[in-house]
Amino acid sequence: MVDAMTLQAGANQPPPLEPYDLFGTDPVLGAATEREGALREVMASFGKAVGSQEVFEWGSLANRHSPELATHDRFGNRIDEVRYHPAYHSLLDMSVSAGIHCMRYESQPGDGGVVTRNALMYLMSQVEVGHGCPTSMTSAALGALEHQPELAATWRPRLVSRSYDPRLVEPSTKAGCLVGMGMTERQGGSDVRANTTVAEPVAATAAGLEDAHSLRGHKWFTSAPMCDAFLVLAQAPKGLSCFLVPRVLPDGQRNGLRFMRLKDKLGNRSNASGELEFEDAVAQMSGAFDRAPTDPDEAAFSRLATAVGKYWLTKRSSPVVREALECVGGNGYVEESILPRLYREAPLNAIWEGAGNVIALDVLRAMARSPHSAEAFADRLDCARGSDATLDRHLAGLRRTMLGNDVGGSGTRLEAGARRLVEQMAQCWAASLLVQHGDPALADAYVQSRLAGDWDSELGTLNPTATLPHIAARAVPSR
Repeated sequence: MVDAMTLQAGANQPPPLEPYDLFGTDPVLGAATEREGALREVMASFGKAVGSQEVFEWGSLANRHSPELATHDRFGNRIDEVRYHPAYHSLLDMSVSAGIHCMRYESQPGDGGVVTRNALMYLMSQVEVGHGCPTSMTSAALGALEHQPELAATWRPRLVSRSYDPRLVEPSTKAGCLVGMGMTERQGGSDVRANTTVAEPVAATAAGLEDAHSLRGHKWFTSAPMCDAFLVLAQAPKGLSCFLVPRVLPDGQRNGLRFMRLKDKLGNRSNASGELEFEDAVAQMSGAFDRAPTDPDEAAFSRLATAVGKYWLTKRSSPVVREALECVGGNGYVEESILPRLYREAPLNAIWEGAGNVIALDVLRAMARSPHSAEAFADRLDCARGSDATLDRHLAGLRRTMLGNDVGGSGTRLEAGARRLVEQMAQCWAASLLVQHGDPALADAYVQSRLAGDWDSELGTLNPTATLPHIAARAVPSR
């Protein structure tokens, strides 16, 4: 018989999760990264470090104490500073030291650097995702700057640095810098073509910068506003263009960025998102980001795969976290469990990475402008042909749909079916990968449920004939 003292001690409660090894206890991640040639020693070390009790506490503190905006100092001088809890800086220091913001540019094709970087981001996101915004944006921004030699020469050494320096000083005096982004405006939202911020060329000597422009306008959402510089969209004389806007100019003066307020957001509380105005802010025009790798077929596949992946993963994240809450019960509904924070974060990417309609219509436009992208996508999925009859039928049907003469056209009927098409592409892609590389029992269950229709669209409704104990056990951390 269980005595009262044992019950009071919580004998029927699970022990705290942390500290634990996020990488070593995840057999699915381990198998996937090994297949893709990731750097296991790097991930093993990081997985242990990020799963410590101290790092989990940093995540809790950074979200409990949201950033605060100070527009003026006590003498009335404009300062436009965002102040964070020290835990936020500790998290960002850890991620920057690990190279999450720059590892993809330190690596060579085939050496596993890109896969390793993505895995590190995945591990850190399980503890705290808000501070991942500046690291992700810096990683993306460097790719754009690489195609503008004069910008790359100035900024690359600081963007690939693993030194985190939160001081607001002239970039050339810092070992490491981070880059944020300001794209959307109140009148346009996701439709950046409606942007009204204007960029006018100015004399290079005015700011000591080449190809300098003066920006006037606003941004409704500028993420991580204490970064050293921002990529900003503005209407230039030749049309909508991308500009690099530093916070501090080469002469040490602060640029013309004015912080109006910080957004009071549903989630992502540790990360500041600001509403900014530009008052003759000095900017440099950036070179287009060449998204095509050396392999044209890979580039064509990526054109659709990126959009399809964004659409499907962001749509599935909220139901998964909601189910986790339900499984844990009341204990999962309290902040200490981290699950409420994860639940608030779950819808974020579906908003910031492009709303569903925007992505689905982008897929239609991409197939219309580049039919080769549709062929490359279908060809990649066809690598799984011959392994499963149900999958073969769906791959054949998807190919017919994607390569149809009018799939990329316009019109209400086609646009109304855009989401259905993207969902079909995502599920066939997932099934193709599982059949080729995944656990056979899981692959069979996925094909039968998602493609053959033996599923009620809710979690926990797989056919009992599936090897459910094996599938469930595979998802449990191996402690």
